[in-house]
Amino acid sequence: MEIELFYLLPRHRKDEGYFPDWIYYDIPVIEVRRLINAIDNNQTEFDSPSPIIYEKLRKLVNIPRPVNENKSIDKFRDEFEQQMEDIKQQTIEQQTKNIEQTKNIEQQMKYIEQQTKNMEQQMKYIKQQTKNIEQQTKNIEQQQMKNMQNIQELLNSFINKLNISNDIEKDTINK
Repeated sequence: MEIELFYLLPRHRKDEGYFPDWIYYDIPVIEVRRLINAIDNNQTEFDSPSPIIYEKLRKLVNIPRPVNENKSIDKFRDEFEQQMEDIKQQTIEQQTKNIEQTKNIEQQMKYIEQQTKNMEQQMKYIKQQTKNIEQQTKNIEQQQMKNMQNIQELLNSFINKLNISNDIEKDTINK
């Protein structure tokens, strides 16, 4: 705008109504795109802060709003860290569950081992009882056999005595 003011006469420069607030220029779209890209990528040498580019102009020349890479990287990093924390938490919970299950299984195994030991002791006791009963049965059988032999001997002895007594009676009768 300074160039235009330079070519004006001094009386026109002071007349605010003579010179418009906005000046429209014809510029190729390619140049506008190049300028907007340069502004977005901070490749311009403006003394003042970078100019404001309105959304309407961006839509007209079909240039998207620049993405602040630092913000998107930070956002991605935050999301990634959150996902990592979630995964860590899930892993810890799963490991805790696995440890609890392992403890339960170990307790069950100990219980089963104890039951097995008890069953083995009962089996030993039953075997011992069976042996004792067998021994008692043998002893009883032997005792019965001895008793039978004694009874047999007594019977034989009785029969012998009876026979002798009969013989004596016969002899007495016959005499």
